[in-house]
Amino acid sequence: MSGERDYYWYLKPLDSYTNEVIANLAEAIFEDGVLCQDGGRRGMWLCPREIIASLKRSRTKLRLKFEVFVREGGSHCPARPFIFDQ
Repeated sequence: MSGERDYYWYLKPLDSYTNEVIANLAEAIFEDGVLCQDGGRRGMWLCPREIIASLKRSRTKLRLKFEVFVREGGSHCPARPFIFDQ
């Protein structure tokens, strides 16, 4: 075993404009009912971390509003909120 872990990165848009921007990304895949750490299920966009980092850098300029979640491991593991450095 290499000890490497798989990470899955999600965006939760907080308004319809942000949802539309994310939906138009070729790399974004919508997943309905993602299990989260608080026991709730959310519809979120699965995206590569690089895309999320790029959107975070452009957040103010593009007026994007979203939360970031990360899931470590397989689909049975819950996603948890992830706070990028300000």
